[in-house]
Amino acid sequence: MDGKTMGKFQALFEATPPNIKGLVFFSPHNARKVLTNENANKILRGLLKELNIDQITIHGLRHTHASVLLYRKVSIY
Repeated sequence: MDGKTMGKFQALFEATPPNIKGLVFFSPHNARKVLTNENANKILRGLLKELNIDQITIHGLRHTHASVLLYRKVSIY
């Protein structure tokens, strides 16, 4: 991970209150306190609908992002 991305994560860690499970992506609304793929897709679906953008899943978004990075010749390492 590059320094800019690590800096963003560091800021996230500092801004997020600690949780008992020590999770990075913590969801107090989930019984297991984790952010699930299902919940992430639900949130994304709502945002896309609100913005009138065609639906895509988190998984599809990840692949699209990877394809754009490869197209721009970003190092896979």
